[in-house]
Amino acid sequence: MNDPRQQRALSVLREAGIPIKINRHDGLMHLKQAVIDDEVNTNGSMNQTTSGNRYNDERLDIIRDHAMTVKAREKFLLLWKDQERFQEWK
Repeated sequence: MNDPRQQRALSVLREAGIPIKINRHDGLMHLKQAVIDDEVNTNGSMNQTTSGNRYNDERLDIIRDHAMTVKAREKFLLLWKDQERFQEWK
């Protein structure tokens, strides 16, 4: 992680007590997803960046379906808990 802006952003998250994980494998966790209160699930191609929000042609789906949102959360948590492929960043 050589980008000073990313380092500052990560420091802010860490100071707020937000857990951060890093890859231990060659792939990336490339989900572009948010789960809100098990009722709303967003996903698509959009990165949460200035370019993604303002300039790029992107897709952002907002799904208001409890069952689909719970499945999305469960899939994310399987990845989040995978200690073989991901580790806590300290």
